[in-house]
Amino acid sequence: MDSVSRFTTKAERYARYRWGYAPEAIQAIFDITTLSAQAIVADIGAGTGLLTKELVGRVAKIYAVEPNLAMREIAERLLSQQPVFISVDGRSDATTLPDHSIDLIVAGQAIHWFEPHSTLKEIRRILKPEGWLAVLFHTRIDHEIFKALNPVLCEDYGWDTTPSPKPLYGDSHADYYFGIGNGIKMHFPQTWQESWEEFIGGILSDSHSPDDTHPAFHRFVSAVRRVFDQFCDGSNLEVIGGTDLVLGQLRRDVP
Repeated sequence: MDSVSRFTTKAERYARYRWGYAPEAIQAIFDITTLSAQAIVADIGAGTGLLTKELVGRVAKIYAVEPNLAMREIAERLLSQQPVFISVDGRSDATTLPDHSIDLIVAGQAIHWFEPHSTLKEIRRILKPEGWLAVLFHTRIDHEIFKALNPVLCEDYGWDTTPSPKPLYGDSHADYYFGIGNGIKMHFPQTWQESWEEFIGGILSDSHSPDDTHPAFHRFVSAVRRVFDQFCDGSNLEVIGGTDLVLGQLRRDVP
């Protein structure tokens, strides 16, 4: 399954249960870049608009570039009433946007699915000469919960064990675009109180998780429930993590 179609059946859960990015991280982008309300932004790999919606009210225009129809339709449903929002059927390396038209490109979790070489070339094409790139990731530090979940994330429970792409350069997928040692890196702590519905919903929004029609689906959900019950306090489970932000200009050491 390719990196686009694998999210088709996950779109609704993705929109409903994926965590939002820390507001402080969004504010830091504008504090550091000093971009004005006239800025033109492209959210590449915009998905259901989780990051796009955080920019509404801050800039003049936001292109939400997303190749998956199911994900894109949710973003359109949620944001089409916003005059600054423009939905674009495009890929990270084929955005269809005009040359040197963008002041700021943002990318979220989807960046690890991008083809790095062609995407860097495309970003250079559409970004203004002094434009900015901001990459945001979610991190989790509740290692005991991950350790308990790990035995469930296997083929016996319907989990797709096909590995996600590894960073091409450096320790992070962002390093290829900025260059190692470049880019401003910041971490913004977040804590979530998740109900069972939110906990399992977030896990099932992962592209590797089994769909409802998978023969192992109910066994998978039951096994995850046991992990939730192990760590929850009453009806909720506390998840500790945050938003990592990498911000800067593109690297200049590759053609």
